[in-house]
Amino acid sequence: QVGIDDDLFDETDERLRKAVDGAVEDDREDEDNSICDEDILNVDVIANDDDELSTEANDVAGNEWLSFQMTSHVVKFLQRGDKKYRSFFVRRMQQLARGERSRILQKPLKGSQSHIFETYLEQKSGHRILWTEEPSSPPRIVIWYVAKHKHVSRLMQLIDDSKSRSARQLMPQTLVDELQNEDLVAHDDEPKREVLLDMVGNVPLKIYDVNFNTISEITKDSWTPQLHLTEEERDIVEAEGTVLVLARSGTGKTVCICNRIEYDRQSRAGRDPTFTQLFVARSVRLCRYVEGAVGEDHRTSFSTFSRLLNDIETSLPVGHLKSFNPS
Repeated sequence: QVGIDDDLFDETDERLRKAVDGAVEDDREDEDNSICDEDILNVDVIANDDDELSTEANDVAGNEWLSFQMTSHVVKFLQRGDKKYRSFFVRRMQQLARGERSRILQKPLKGSQSHIFETYLEQKSGHRILWTEEPSSPPRIVIWYVAKHKHVSRLMQLIDDSKSRSARQLMPQTLVDELQNEDLVAHDDEPKREVLLDMVGNVPLKIYDVNFNTISEITKDSWTPQLHLTEEERDIVEAEGTVLVLARSGTGKTVCICNRIEYDRQSRAGRDPTFTQLFVARSVRLCRYVEGAVGEDHRTSFSTFSRLLNDIETSLPVGHLKSFNPS
């Protein structure tokens, strides 16, 4: 056997994901209204908007946010946690969006390899919002986690590790220039945006786009975040005709399929009265997941391979069954 079986990656990623989810789950189980750390009383709770910011914080201060991104870990916290935290989260994001800065709104974490900031969700429970500013134009704000203060150090290490692994995936510019000079790769004047990797696995980080014009929607039970697509994923979703995507598990194939289903529904083809869609997978669980993600539509059907073959056999005339080979 050549190479490594993807199942080994899946098993390792699943163990890591459960470990981190378990740590974050402790936050929800331990939600009381008491202050969990003495250092909150000592310094940060009495901080006000006139606090002096560090050099790192001043680099971001004064920049108003028009939008930001949050990871799937933040989405889970907001959807599964106490509903009161949604309002607290929206209020903090609105304050940061307006350019407000203080020690409780933007505190640089000490000991991190990259510039990671924490924002107090609210003062009593000890929850922190961990976020970074990613280099792009305009700057890209990523909200990584909402977690108890006791978990901040560990999560800071995971974010640092994720950003380090993300940087290593890019080829050195000297090598790119050499390959371009030899016409081995295409010349591209626009630099590729770094794809962030998940904190608990070597797969792309699943992030969602949030616009401040609609941020108040987070407080509603009907809130559905918009999944962010990379340029490559968007090319797949918006491509004309048939598209074949080959990739290992966890790299975004299902994300592309879900968005392609919705894209086709809203496109010119979707307005055709004869338009129909069929999603087929080996797993019943995956069929249910995609159906839940894209929503019900009478034009779209979901089936497993075995059920599809059984339906085909049932629909064939009796005389043709002898010669029909499912393989």
